[in-house]
Amino acid sequence: MNTQAQGSFLRNAKNLQYADYQKDLTKALGFTGFGSCDTSDPLTFRFQALRDTSEITDWKVSFSIINQKLDTTVAGHEFTGCEAVASVYDQSAVWGIGDNSGNSKIDLSQGLKLYRSSTPVERLNGLSHCADADNDGMNDSFERVHGLAPDDPSDASADEDSDGLSNLLESILGTNPSQEDSDGDGVSDSQETAQFTDPNSADSIPPLYRQKDIGVTDLNNNRMSDLWEASFGAGHLKPTDDEDGDGLTNEDEAKLGTNPFDPKSNFRVIAEDSETR
Repeated sequence: MNTQAQGSFLRNAKNLQYADYQKDLTKALGFTGFGSCDTSDPLTFRFQALRDTSEITDWKVSFSIINQKLDTTVAGHEFTGCEAVASVYDQSAVWGIGDNSGNSKIDLSQGLKLYRSSTPVERLNGLSHCADADNDGMNDSFERVHGLAPDDPSDASADEDSDGLSNLLESILGTNPSQEDSDGDGVSDSQETAQFTDPNSADSIPPLYRQKDIGVTDLNNNRMSDLWEASFGAGHLKPTDDEDGDGLTNEDEAKLGTNPFDPKSNFRVIAEDSETR
């Protein structure tokens, strides 16, 4: 909230300013926090100034955001002891922006759009893909195409194809929630996502899967095979260190195929004295 001195209110001879960037209003405003087109509930932005006496410096100025769907005040702030500038006090002020009387302006962060309309956003021209009846982050069209329920928000967290990605994540990625490997390249959607390749393109697969001799490839040249690193999640380990303290370096464990995080996973030959009879 910010007021300009001309035709507005002051407190202690200064403009009214207030901001709270610490409070997360995502859910309260009706956003899901996911999806390429995330719409809020219908909102009212209200600016109000009241006075209890005829004194010019006895105004209460408040700003609030109201969720019309829930009929709740989502955020707001009140200033007391405010002074109305002369044009407000004598009722000669014309409210607006520049020469456009009656208009107001709301500054938005990058990626946000404001629609001043009594028509729901998803019914506006070109925005039908924003329709999300159950507010689960998946648009209704995606849910219908893939056999999900547009009126059941619980299916967003389900994993229809058991590939490790929820239906919600699949909708964001544009993958098929009914197929473990949407592009049919032999690598599951979740594996491609973890390796930052495109799960919708058969030409885009993780480097590890391009190798003919997968058991001995070492793309980062650290003397530990990529397959071993992928199997144990050990790609960040240094070859000369001994991660589990079992006396074998990580490089030795890679050669043996043992677990570098488990001190009981190792190969040792122990010589014992034999007794002659």
